[in-house]
Amino acid sequence: SISFEYDVAELQTAADEGPEEPTRSLPGGAKGKGLKLDAKTEAEERKRIRKEMLEEENHKTRKSGNLLATLSAVLGVFVLIAILGFVIINMVDGLFNSPDAEMIEVPNFRGKAYTLELADEHPLLRLRVDREYCDDHAEGLICEQDPLPQRPVAIGTEIWLTVSLGREPVALIDMANMDLRAAQLWLIDNGLRYDPNAQKTANHDTIPRNFVISSEPGPNDRVFKGDLVVLTVSLGKDIINVTMPSLLGETEQAARSALQQYNLLIGQVRIVPSDNDAGTVVWQSVSAGEVVPENTEIDLDISEGPPDIIDPSPSDPDSSPSPPSPEVSPSESPPEETSPPPQQELVTIQQAIGIPQDHVGTMLLTVHRNGVKIFEETVSADTISITVPITGYPDDIIDVYFDGTLLYTRSIAALQQQQ
Repeated sequence: SISFEYDVAELQTAADEGPEEPTRSLPGGAKGKGLKLDAKTEAEERKRIRKEMLEEENHKTRKSGNLLATLSAVLGVFVLIAILGFVIINMVDGLFNSPDAEMIEVPNFRGKAYTLELADEHPLLRLRVDREYCDDHAEGLICEQDPLPQRPVAIGTEIWLTVSLGREPVALIDMANMDLRAAQLWLIDNGLRYDPNAQKTANHDTIPRNFVISSEPGPNDRVFKGDLVVLTVSLGKDIINVTMPSLLGETEQAARSALQQYNLLIGQVRIVPSDNDAGTVVWQSVSAGEVVPENTEIDLDISEGPPDIIDPSPSDPDSSPSPPSPEVSPSESPPEETSPPPQQELVTIQQAIGIPQDHVGTMLLTVHRNGVKIFEETVSADTISITVPITGYPDDIIDVYFDGTLLYTRSIAALQQQQ
């Protein structure tokens, strides 16, 4: 760093004297790099340089300080606004709730019945009403209030009263055949209580295991939120085994009664030729002593009786043989030979029997084949018709009775033609 110490006026005077003098010493002299300075001048030079460096550093500090000051000023404005707002709110509140304003204590309205006279009993307050369902208060009672009781308020303050509409009703759905887990979730989602310990179980022939059979209360009963609903859940079909009785030699009616007593069902009934008495059982599809589930169908063969035997001999065994027939004269023609009737085959038809409509209650339907009862059942007068399986030969005669009164008589062939 070089410092030239001179005065501009002296430099100008030296320029005016002309070029004759190539050089001229200046009064202040010149000090530059490479020139030897005295100790005082060097000390002053160092002090000047440090001063310049310090001023430059202070300039940078002032710039960052200005940014911080700006942020502080913005923050201060917000704080000031908050303080002013707080003061203003307190001033306004003081205007309406000043110590000079008359205050009263809020009464306890909860549990009281809301009537039009209630407002007349509290003329210094403005009562407002809102109606909601309240589980713990009957309809018409006040279940909530705002402000709460025993709070000091100014005269004319609004008091909001929640008047109960009673317990909220729930439309309970029919849960029969519903999965147990789905039924539990529905009850919980609709505010009803479900207690697994109160659950009931039962066997059911058609509803699978872990599905709901019924509920208490049922879908037509009135229920409210918080009520307990008890479910009856299916354990599935209850399989009970029975020992097959012997029906051989029994009449068809006795066989039907025995099957009903053992909770067994009658299956297909066939009329078959047999040497046994007509109308008796000669075969059963399940042997006696065999263990079968309840409601198993049992097929039966019923004897139609011994076949008719045509005896060519005279009816009186002691009578003498008849004399030979006289010879036929040539003028007389021999008698016509009659051919035996064609052999018939057993047939089975499903005969629909209409129920008389002039009866009420129940009637006893019986069907006879050739005078032998082959079917009997109690039917309701509300039933339109009932289908009865009939097995026999086309020429067999079928008689249909209701309560012992003959309805009609038809051959099996005629019944086939009607179908």
